[in-house]
Amino acid sequence: MDPIQKVKVLQKCQISPPPDTKDEELTLPITFLDIPWLHLYKMQSLLLYDFPHPKTHFLDTIIPNLKSSLSLTLKHYLPLAGNLLMPIKTGKPKLHYSLADGDTFPLIFSESAQDFISLKGHQPRNSNDLHALLPVMPRNVRTTSDCKVIPLMAVQVTVFPSHGIAIGLTTHHCVADAKSIVDFMNAWASVNKLGTDEELSYTNLIPSFDRSIIHDPCGLEDTFWNQMQDVLELFSRFGSGPPQFNKVRVTFVLTPVDIQRLKNKVLNLRGLGQQTRVTTFTVTCGYVWTCMLKSKDAMLEEVPPQNDENEIEYFSFTANCRALLRPPAPANYFGNCIAPCLAKARHGELIGSEGFLVATAAVGEAIDKRVNNKEGVLADAKTWLTESKGILSERLLGVSGSPRFDSYGVDFGWGKPEKYEITSIDYAGLMSLIKSREFEGGVEVGLSLPKIQMNAFARIFEEGL
Repeated sequence: MDPIQKVKVLQKCQISPPPDTKDEELTLPITFLDIPWLHLYKMQSLLLYDFPHPKTHFLDTIIPNLKSSLSLTLKHYLPLAGNLLMPIKTGKPKLHYSLADGDTFPLIFSESAQDFISLKGHQPRNSNDLHALLPVMPRNVRTTSDCKVIPLMAVQVTVFPSHGIAIGLTTHHCVADAKSIVDFMNAWASVNKLGTDEELSYTNLIPSFDRSIIHDPCGLEDTFWNQMQDVLELFSRFGSGPPQFNKVRVTFVLTPVDIQRLKNKVLNLRGLGQQTRVTTFTVTCGYVWTCMLKSKDAMLEEVPPQNDENEIEYFSFTANCRALLRPPAPANYFGNCIAPCLAKARHGELIGSEGFLVATAAVGEAIDKRVNNKEGVLADAKTWLTESKGILSERLLGVSGSPRFDSYGVDFGWGKPEKYEITSIDYAGLMSLIKSREFEGGVEVGLSLPKIQMNAFARIFEEGL
């Protein structure tokens, strides 16, 4: 069934910032840190909350409160109510909000009869089912004489009467990275819970839009813009309708005990005198990476050709570089402020007896190369877009999310989420990684794979632990 048919739309709203908002218009330039994400218009996530109340309570109380609190929050997050202005012929893109143009934030309320208990679980679920709870955002809302007007964000709130509430977000990546979006959600949740935005001034949730702190002494903006032209042309041809995936989703939880066991395994494998960055992030990524490769091999009916052992496998992730810039950007900087990292190793080494050590070391080396570069995080920035050029998708696994973000702290007044899902991983070879809801120091790994491969991965993952 088409995912969009699994919900009944109750209301479609357009939310404006309140009348007393200081700025009636706001224009922000796209920085060189935003440009690499211009083609990724679907950054999607989903929060699932227990809500043991009837539909009438949702209609009479929850909907009005969410509307008013979102309006108050947009007072501080104006770009999200605006659009990306993409030039048709010449010029650079920019973010623009205008009260006079009637810019608003789309908010959809819907109802679902799906099994909420199943949706919020860790067990295998049909990937299509979650996308019914996400807003479908068009690639552009209109075209002027000189630019395309592209929406930046939409939210869908779905009630499962007497069971739960789902809040689905679709965001254009060019407006902000995941940290900024999590901050926005925490701000909205705080305003909804307290009924006022006054408390935001005592937190780090009032965003900074100051683009002057993003220094570009090497002309990276022009370099990135020129390098992105072919990619943007390719992605402009794609549609934006509701997706269909032949995949299942599973959440794998690594407890602190599991993580310590993985760390000990790396320490035992590497021996004395060797240097390998041994952290929760490196061992988790290294372990999932090797399990993923073994699950692919387990699906093959024949022994892989010998040259497969020499093929290079890649693992990509991003690092928050706000504190790494010179001078550093504030923690509340709103936009994209992330640096790409790319680990690589030979296939044969990764699936061998010491593959876990090889993978963990490769992830650690990628961090050291980019994050701990003595010449600064931007030292080799001109190569960021070209270093991944030509890599085959089947040789690449990426990470979405971070265990550093307070994804489970988004409390609208109904308690913390029962489940947080990064649904963007359905579109590509990605794993999601967030901190565990239940175990302090644990992590949740989300995967979306064909069923046969998921079964193989689950077996290899559990046996390895």
